[in-house]
Amino acid sequence: MAEVLRMGRNASYDFLTNKCMEDNITQWPEMFCNTTERRYRCPTDRLRMGTCGIRTYSTPMPTYFQYFTNAFLGGFSAFLDYCPFIVGYSNGACNQDPSTASPSLQAFNVFSDAARCFDGVFQPRNSNARSEPNNALCANVMCDTAARTYSVQVRGSSGYVACTPGESIDLATLSAAFVNGSYITCAPYVEVCQANIKGVIDFERDAADTAAMRQWSERMYVLATVTAVLLGIVLAAMAGLVVGLLVISLS
Repeated sequence: MAEVLRMGRNASYDFLTNKCMEDNITQWPEMFCNTTERRYRCPTDRLRMGTCGIRTYSTPMPTYFQYFTNAFLGGFSAFLDYCPFIVGYSNGACNQDPSTASPSLQAFNVFSDAARCFDGVFQPRNSNARSEPNNALCANVMCDTAARTYSVQVRGSSGYVACTPGESIDLATLSAAFVNGSYITCAPYVEVCQANIKGVIDFERDAADTAAMRQWSERMYVLATVTAVLLGIVLAAMAGLVVGLLVISLS
């Protein structure tokens, strides 16, 4: 199956003809950004956390590359016409070794080969992390390729919960690592499960374990039922024998 290109997906013809942003406003907020606040954000590929790549230039940008009311602001890349987009942090990869991640990132992320970046608004409860709300985190993903559904595991949670694209998950109900009001928004299936081999393997392993446990439970139920029936037969036979002996002794 061919991979779905996320950049420009479902963006309409305007994406090819219009400017990426005008007067600080973009038609495609999932691809371009317009804030200089240094908060964690998810890039289009969702493989790491990043932040909005905007810089102040020493001279005004050429007219066609002016996307902000401040003519000195623009993105980093001339290849992308200086359109501002989320630039990934070198230490923000979702598949990094958890043991080498900084304590501030460990406070609200899960790092693994199956992890992907999710948008949201949240604040870690850990005082070592940033005090202001953030807008992105890494969470484990398990992908059901047959049903094209997935579930996620966030920091501080031992289990997975279903994640329906477009809906939000209340983090505080899942984990003590987040303050009340924290949430993430479930991304489209293709954005977190396409090429996520580990996420598929984890789901299949979990499904196999669940099936094995169900089979074991069914066998135990059958064994318990048969044991109860046999025990009933034995007890009935013993009761009959006792009654027979009493009759004989009294006759």
